[in-house]
Amino acid sequence: MIAQHLAGALQVENELVAAVTAATARQQQDEASQRTLARETAYRTAFKPHLRCETERAIPEPLFVAALLTSARLRLVPVCSETWHASADERDRLLKRAIQDHYREHAARIIAFGAVVAYTAVLMPGYLVDFGFSYDLNGDPVGPMQSVERLQEAFLVSES
Repeated sequence: MIAQHLAGALQVENELVAAVTAATARQQQDEASQRTLARETAYRTAFKPHLRCETERAIPEPLFVAALLTSARLRLVPVCSETWHASADERDRLLKRAIQDHYREHAARIIAFGAVVAYTAVLMPGYLVDFGFSYDLNGDPVGPMQSVERLQEAFLVSES
């Protein structure tokens, strides 16, 4: 509807407006893809394996707490860097201890996110998702490697 009015206002054929509109949409899609690819390349370059706790809520309540403290600070579990260079059995043993300590220290809850329901060792970056192994609350491995959604960060927007 707008395209017809635009064609009339510009005194050009509807087909020309449709072609220009389609080309613009493709260009915007290409630019968005380039931004995504650049973000993913930077993410993979900076990626470090990590252990995180999975919680009953993916979206924090209240949101401002996660925005101030960051989701990563609230949900990532400190693990010594040697853990990621150890054999699979040794890594599992070290992760089990870290999981049990974290679960006990936080009394099974993460502020703004609720109860801890599992843990994930995120070992490999992918494209828009990562890959890792799940662990139960006792720190025992659960199942094969799987895709893992990345933690989303909440942020505060100032009103100016």
